[in-house]
Amino acid sequence: MRHRLLRLRSGYDIALIWLQDQSQTSAVATYLNTNANALFIDEVMAGAELKLKFNNPASDSRTPDIIVQPVYGTIYTGPKKKNAEHGGSVSATPTLA
Repeated sequence: MRHRLLRLRSGYDIALIWLQDQSQTSAVATYLNTNANALFIDEVMAGAELKLKFNNPASDSRTPDIIVQPVYGTIYTGPKKKNAEHGGSVSATPTLA
């Protein structure tokens, strides 16, 4: 099911998610929030909350449908791709994780 929903995912220290079917944004955001502990998610930004800070994803394809901020220190990657990361959207991430 996720392969049909996901158009593009970007990032190592933050997940930017563009969906094939934007009508599923609420359902995907709910799934991510429900499983936040298991997925090491600190915050899921979608819908009205996302539109307060960014352009509307429905009318601007540059804006992701969902933004996921992981728990501090989490890097989303495979086991042999990366061993450190810097940057991100929290104040503590200018240094290596």
